[in-house]
Amino acid sequence: MLAHLLAGVLFSANLQNQQQVVEEIVRAHGQAARSRANRGVAQVFARWRKGDGSFDEFASFCKTNFVAEPKGLDRLFHRFQTVMEQIDGHSYELRTSLAVPYDLDHPIVGPVDDAISQVDLGAKVEEELFRTKAGFVALLNFPVHTLRDRLRQGQTWSRKDWAKSRLADRFRQRPDAVALQLQSDAYLHAGSYVAGVNLHTGSLVDPSGKPLFSNSKRLAVHWGVRDQITALYAERNPLPRQRALTAALERVVEGKVPQSVVDNPKARWSPESSRVFPSSVSPAYDCDARYVALLKVFHAELALDRNGAAEPNFIARCFDIYRQIPESEVEAMIVAILTSDLARTAAAHLRSKLGRRLEPFDIWYAAFGAPPPAEDELDKTVSSKYPNVKAFSSDLPRILGKLGFSRRRSHWLADQIVVEPSRGAGHALRPVRKGDRARLRTRFTAKGMDYKSFNIAIHELGHCVEGLFSLYEIDHWFLRSVPNDAYTEALAFLFQFRDLELLGQRQPPDELRQFWATYAICGSALVDLKVWRWLYANPTADATQLREAVVRISREVWNAYYVPVLKVKGSTILGCYSHLIANGLYLPDYVLGRVAAFQLSQVVKGRAFGQEFERVSKIGNLTPHAWMRQAVGSPLSIQPMLRAARRQLGR
Repeated sequence: MLAHLLAGVLFSANLQNQQQVVEEIVRAHGQAARSRANRGVAQVFARWRKGDGSFDEFASFCKTNFVAEPKGLDRLFHRFQTVMEQIDGHSYELRTSLAVPYDLDHPIVGPVDDAISQVDLGAKVEEELFRTKAGFVALLNFPVHTLRDRLRQGQTWSRKDWAKSRLADRFRQRPDAVALQLQSDAYLHAGSYVAGVNLHTGSLVDPSGKPLFSNSKRLAVHWGVRDQITALYAERNPLPRQRALTAALERVVEGKVPQSVVDNPKARWSPESSRVFPSSVSPAYDCDARYVALLKVFHAELALDRNGAAEPNFIARCFDIYRQIPESEVEAMIVAILTSDLARTAAAHLRSKLGRRLEPFDIWYAAFGAPPPAEDELDKTVSSKYPNVKAFSSDLPRILGKLGFSRRRSHWLADQIVVEPSRGAGHALRPVRKGDRARLRTRFTAKGMDYKSFNIAIHELGHCVEGLFSLYEIDHWFLRSVPNDAYTEALAFLFQFRDLELLGQRQPPDELRQFWATYAICGSALVDLKVWRWLYANPTADATQLREAVVRISREVWNAYYVPVLKVKGSTILGCYSHLIANGLYLPDYVLGRVAAFQLSQVVKGRAFGQEFERVSKIGNLTPHAWMRQAVGSPLSIQPMLRAARRQLGR
């Protein structure tokens, strides 16, 4: 009790001393400075550590570096914009370069690449910015806002007010450099693990050992396997192959894929019976490798919780800082979609269309309109058109023109995009600093691109174009980008929705397809959220316990929300998404992204697509609802998607 009381006295004395510092600033600059001085001194004090200096040094720093004059404050703001663009840009460029062997389809030299890939000088930048007290200058002079502040006050702010708020965001946390390095290493390990998990269709056999596929394709887990299941609807007698691929994804979740099968076209495996052929071979499993990677990510985020994070945990950071939508609101949106009466209606329509009972993989059905061409035909079209990286890169101006960008814009955008062969399924790197180019990465084989790679490339092209507009055409660098990853996904979906059109094919109506795709990803997003809640409730769990929890949670979400619609119990496929392992609570962004994309698609329909895409890309990093009001005239909502899907069903 005495120790507790003494701690309180000392804390009160510190608060009193803070107030003395504020009063000295007010005496120097007048009463008009009081509000800003109160906030700024408190913000610095909350992040000041023993190694930063004594209280007298703290007081001297605040009195010396407080900027009262509006013109001086503007100069300080612009200086930070210039400097941080260079710091973040160079750090990002270096990190990208060091990760090349793991991100691109290049041979890995060996242990040296593993060692080099772990170098992250960016982790030291945060420490340096506080060591030199540059971060404290920003905190003293610009407000750190909470999500509640932005939701309540943001509509009255100017764009410069928003940019100043984003400047302070850069320093809202004071993470330990060791914790940042741990975070960087964990995500690198998880990303590398995911990129290395591939299955070959030629290795899949039925329970008797009979091959299921005449041609072998190398499929990334989960993306490639899921998309192959979807493509098979256009072929004759697809069920045996779809069931085998679905079983393979369930085995991935359960940790029951034999090590000899991973990325091995010569293996022979029946995922339905879990048998390896010849049967004399005893399969070896690394059951927990997937969950070791996720556990590393969790422990890294836990280290940040304890070392300088402004929010209590990673879940709060994801929603309040990165996503900028309250967790409860996102979860309510997910559940509203999962429990919508439209899901049952769409399922009944699909059951009638397929002429059979629905199976778990039918959540990925995509041909509600006119059926798309068979994937083999699309593969031939794409591979003949794009035999290599150069061919696709050279065609970017035409693709962008076809999408609706002017000739001048199409050539400018194409010149700013570097196309590279991806080791994983594909991704985009958006530029951070003016003078940088965007990087579009997708898979190329010895035969060139296939349709899956093209589809992913068009999605990543959307990311690249958004990134270029929101950097080069933005009024304040601190406002670059969009409110969160969901919104860059939304803009990328606008490109991806038109992939068949870019190949000269008819693009089928997509209202019902978009709802069904959103309904599908909602389950995996809910699994992602529940897994992270479980991790925080069980911080000492090992990888085996985590695997068992993911399997259980995947089944529980499936049984709660998909059994009433599909009438099939116990599937674990909702846990198959690689994002669950490598992207840190990312899957809810796909839900928000699809909802936002649908609202955007309705607005740009019938308008000049290129001009509209550029307009909304330049709105910048506001809160999601504020961004949507400027983009489409209303907040983010699932209702436009539900209404449109009902119309397509004639309801």
